[in-house]
Amino acid sequence: MLNQFVLVGRYHGCNGLSITVNLPHKETEESTIVMNQVHIRVTETMMDSIQSHVKHNDIIAFKGTIEDGNTLVATKVTFLQSRNDREEEASNE
Repeated sequence: MLNQFVLVGRYHGCNGLSITVNLPHKETEESTIVMNQVHIRVTETMMDSIQSHVKHNDIIAFKGTIEDGNTLVATKVTFLQSRNDREEEASNE
């Protein structure tokens, strides 16, 4: 049995060593996207990197394992859109 997940979503915030990510769930009849929040446990090193590179609504990806039935534990984090990307885009305009 595989025990891995890959998740891409928008950074919502953090609490201790837990990251909250918003995931688009489905489109409603009014053509709006419903967001689900998922909590992912990270290491201190990952948290330091996330806090220095990411702000609210940046796109972030996680790879990890599922522990204790439904706890997502990240083993890798990738920044798909970060504060540096936005600053670079703004300076080019």
